[in-house]
Amino acid sequence: MAVKNKLKPDIVLKNFWRDNDRFADLFNGSLFHGEKILQPDML
Repeated sequence: MAVKNKLKPDIVLKNFWRDNDRFADLFNGSLFHGEKILQPDML
């Protein structure tokens, strides 16, 4: 019998994207071509 790997969430990435400033920058840069549509305090 094969043992299944138990997947654990990547804590480092989870903590990195928890910062609203980073999250807003990612979406503003990729979806809105750098225009500041999403504000971190809105998230």
